[in-house]
Amino acid sequence: MLKRNAHSVTDLQYHLVFCPRYREVFPIPGSPSDVERSLRSASAALGGDLIAISVESDHIHLQVQLAPYCCVSYFIGRLKRLTSRLLPNGMSWSRGYYCSTVGAVDEYKVRSYIRSQSGTSS
Repeated sequence: MLKRNAHSVTDLQYHLVFCPRYREVFPIPGSPSDVERSLRSASAALGGDLIAISVESDHIHLQVQLAPYCCVSYFIGRLKRLTSRLLPNGMSWSRGYYCSTVGAVDEYKVRSYIRSQSGTSS
């Protein structure tokens, strides 16, 4: 899914994982589809496109596409704030999170392509 702007075309996707503080197991209020709907709504409000989601008993996995001007740490912080109502009283999201990039081309292919270009020294 490419994002097109006036001067750029990007495909910036991230795998995000976050959990409640102390990795406590939290009962999911309503159905998992309610949680997914809330996360999709919050993500869209922040300018992200939620591609995939998995809600586990003690953590959440997301694959999200962000615009190039959107900072991942800002996005995840705001997403946690907007969805904190999903947690039972007295619980909150942990401060930390896991983030990795998701790409159509792996590191080896990129490195090989760059090295194969004329005029490169490394």
